[in-house]
Amino acid sequence: MTNLTPIQTEYRNIVFRSRLEAKWAVFFDEMGIEWKYEPGTFMVPFGGYSIQYRPDFALTNVKCVFDIEQPIYIEVKGRDHYCDIYEYERRKIENFAKDHSILVLGKIPYKVSDMFQEPDYICNFILINGQNMPCFFRKYNDVPWLVDGYRLKDGSQKVDSALYIANKACFSDMVEDCRGAEWTKN
Repeated sequence: MTNLTPIQTEYRNIVFRSRLEAKWAVFFDEMGIEWKYEPGTFMVPFGGYSIQYRPDFALTNVKCVFDIEQPIYIEVKGRDHYCDIYEYERRKIENFAKDHSILVLGKIPYKVSDMFQEPDYICNFILINGQNMPCFFRKYNDVPWLVDGYRLKDGSQKVDSALYIANKACFSDMVEDCRGAEWTKN
């Protein structure tokens, strides 16, 4: 496991704690998903005590094939697999998930099919009432949905386009990195 140092990044006049969070915000925008960054602090039971937990995002306009209430919270981790997240962080997320719906997102895949190469790839992992469910975002009639893996595999061109744009996003502190960036799809 690599030790990652987050780079604060500004997008839409919001300073994100990491570039990965900013890229997920770009993805949400491309998908038409309404989001709020660091929506609040929650007290979460943890080993007989309560600790503070602040999810990275709250999504409010996503329809869902699961029987859950809005908002859907998002936790962004710069890891490929759920087991790569430090145990303390996993337990905090899992305790939060007993009362809330939270989707754990890792590195942004380049296309939806990349998420199905490995069964525990973090990008399609949600905790609903403490239960694990593989899922991701999809668009139906221009409405963003959170769907299970079965409904996700086919017809994901709009999602692939949003993933591509998020992966290629350049921010003000990346001017040198983006000079030769190719902005057209092959």
